[in-house]
Amino acid sequence: MSQWRRLIAPLLPLAVILAVAGAAFALPHAAHAQGVFDVCNQGGAGGSSICHANGSNNLSGPNGIIIKVANIFAFVGGVAAVIIIMIGGFMYVTASGDAGKANSGRNAVVYASVGLVVIVLGRTIIGFVITKFK
Repeated sequence: MSQWRRLIAPLLPLAVILAVAGAAFALPHAAHAQGVFDVCNQGGAGGSSICHANGSNNLSGPNGIIIKVANIFAFVGGVAAVIIIMIGGFMYVTASGDAGKANSGRNAVVYASVGLVVIVLGRTIIGFVITKFK
């Protein structure tokens, strides 16, 4: 197993677990969005510290906590994927005819590209669910 596979392989199950946990958290709450996310419009919650002065919700609003956390995860994951793509490309270019190194570099680029697509789709789905069920 190549050096990069040893570094990346333990992160893939963690990424899957985080994605599933995020979906498990977001989807049931989205189904009950009126009852869960509409805390600012419930009686007595208007003066709560979780509501803006204009009454919008800090948890699921356009600048809410869920969107901010999703943006942070997408940014960190995107930066990591781009760095891995650059390293994989460098490994592929400098393979000097070694099929194992070339294959390792190619796989790093392919898997990081797939990861980047998953990150973009995940962030898009979270944004859609939050705005659609608000």
